[in-house]
Amino acid sequence: MIVAPYDGSYAPAAIVLPVIVEGVVSGRSAVMGLFVDPLAAQSVIAVSVVDGLGLTLFGEGAIIGSEGQSLSVPSYFATIWVEGRAHWLSVLGYGDTSYAGRDILDQLSVTLDGSNQRLLVRLSSAEE
Repeated sequence: MIVAPYDGSYAPAAIVLPVIVEGVVSGRSAVMGLFVDPLAAQSVIAVSVVDGLGLTLFGEGAIIGSEGQSLSVPSYFATIWVEGRAHWLSVLGYGDTSYAGRDILDQLSVTLDGSNQRLLVRLSSAEE
């Protein structure tokens, strides 16, 4: 289980999932925190991280805004490690912020413990 404190450098404190992002082909990796965005269908990796890790271009995907607007962006192969478990994904490369979408979150048991300002993450019970 992961117990991660909220990132207090933001106001209000940000909910961040600690992960390792790895290029499938390049093998380069980085330990980082992904903002938790349960409304995002796909995870997004900041362009600077995509370039630094040498992620492999896969095609295109879409980011859907809160008002339904769609933006076509590049899609990349990546491995995202959560609690020692690999998630092989097609992530979107966009902007300056990286966040975990439902492609990762739906495979985990995620609890926001707001009163203690922490994120609790477990693998699904069948895989623990």
